Parts: sequence; structure tokens; C-alpha cells
Amino acid sequence: MQDNDTAGGEDGTSRPDGRAANPLILKLESLAPLSADDRAVLERISAKPHLVPAGTDLIGEGDKPDGVYLILDGIACRYKLRASGARQIMAYLVPGDCGDPDVAMLRAMDHAIGTLSDCQVGRIDLATIRNLLEDHPQIARALRKAQLVDEATLREWLVNVGRRSADERIAHLLCELLLRLRAVGRTAGDGYALPITQEDLADTTGLTSVHVNRTLGTLKQCGLIELSGRQLRILDLAGLEALAEFKPNYLHLGGRDAA
Repeated sequence: MQDNDTAGGEDGTSRPDGRAANPLILKLESLAPLSADDRAVLERISAKPHLVPAGTDLIGEGDKPDGVYLILDGIACRYKLRASGARQIMAYLVPGDCGDPDVAMLRAMDHAIGTLSDCQVGRIDLATIRNLLEDHPQIARALRKAQLVDEATLREWLVNVGRRSADERIAHLLCELLLRLRAVGRTAGDGYALPITQEDLADTTGLTSVHVNRTLGTLKQCGLIELSGRQLRILDLAGLEALAEFKPNYLHLGGRDAA
């Protein structure tokens, strides 16, 4: 599916052997300082991901939580379905993102988590999550802060659907993804893999697929973006941010943000 080998040099997120650094560590270190022991623990729990094809539920609405899912490659989402089959996507999970560490408190999931692209996925069992929260205070701090960022992002998405035009909605989402993917070393300049469909974008932004297609066309015609296959390049980042009135403060990326 997507090519994520573009990670590296300019973001300081490559290992000496040229391999992309662990996105979970990169994300959590952007939120709280981690010790060598913390990093070793995170490397261990994310060491054996498995490939999950696009369109697969990792856990369904109503299921009993049995662990926390970790995305190491690809894009997944949180979503809900109406009785009609209409889907609303409420969050993207990009490399380095994981489910709620307090999920064990729930008797049943109130939403589903599914893959939008082929993903490399790990599952962290509930006992390991408890150990992280109890024995590794900086990891626990980073995970709690990640939850706050998720909540702030959801608030931005509510503004997107409720108060922004179609052009502004798509522009805002593309700006957000650039910063989130840059923080985990998955960008090349102002470009990144966008391995999702126009239907996915429609279900995210409350638009129809036809409207999404037309909006992407408008952004291309205005010289703001270039979209070739599943690769997006932002040609005029300042212009795209101005259109969206994009302010990255809600992502709390510290020194890793692009603004």
C-alpha cells in the first residue's frame, strides 16, 4: 500500500542503519521525556506487529476490550455506523498511535476501530498496559497526554464538520496529517503517503465522495496541493493553512510541530 521509507534525515527520525525509528517512541517522546529503560520497554512491546489488510475491524462496537491496539504503519480509524450503514469516522490512528490505555474500564466498546489501509498492528495486553501505567511514570504521563491530544483533536473535527466549508475541512485535515506524520518521521518535505479513499475522506468530513472529489480538484487548481495516486504533496503550506485557519496548538507537538 503506502511507501513509508521516506522517513529520515530532515526530521532526525532515522536509525543509523537507515531504518525508520519506532513511531511509538517518537510520538511519546514528543509528549514527555523518556529514559533509556522506557524506550527499551516500548521497543519490546511493539517488536512483533502483524499485517492487517485494509477494511478490517480490529475491534467492533459492543466487543469487550481485550487489549490496546497499536498502529505501527498505515492508517486506521475510530468510527460508528448508523443502522443504514452510513459511517462516521471520528479519529485517525496513524503510526505511533494506540487505543485508550484505560480501555479496560469499559465493559464494551462504544465505537469500532478499523483499518483504512493495510496496517502493521500490535496488540498490547491489559496486564502490560497496567505495568506501563504503574511502573513507568513518564510513559504513563505521555499516554495520558496523548489522550488529551485525542480529545483536543476531536474538538477540532467537530468544528470542521459544524462550522468549516468543504474546502476548509479538507485543507484542515491535510494540514493536521502533515504535522502528525512529520512527528513520527513519515513525511518527505511537505508530502506524505495518503493511503485512504475519497469515501474515507467523505465519512471523515461529513461530505459526499463527489463533493470530496470536487474539493480536492479545487485545492489542486489553486496550486495548494498535488495528489498523485496515494501520495500527497502540499505545494503551498502557508496558503493551505491560511485557507483552513489552521492553528497546530491543539496537537501539542512541542518542538516537532511545523508551524
